[in-house]
Amino acid sequence: MTHPMMSRFSLRLPSTAANLGPGFDTLGIALTLYNEFHVRVAENGIHSVRVQGFGEHLLASPDNNLFFESYIKTCKHHDW
Repeated sequence: MTHPMMSRFSLRLPSTAANLGPGFDTLGIALTLYNEFHVRVAENGIHSVRVQGFGEHLLASPDNNLFFESYIKTCKHHDW
């Protein structure tokens, strides 16, 4: 099934420092730390995702990235 999904979109999401302990999310908000996810779907159906922002080198792999996991599950659910 094909879906009239956009061929390109970007999301800007606040980074989290929650794993550091209580109060660190407030610090993250104060420093305005963000991650940007740029998604492109080619005409052949290949999806590519580029990550920019705080800790991007740690988020480049789909194996340890909640955004990738959610995106993949959503695409599978909708047969994209």
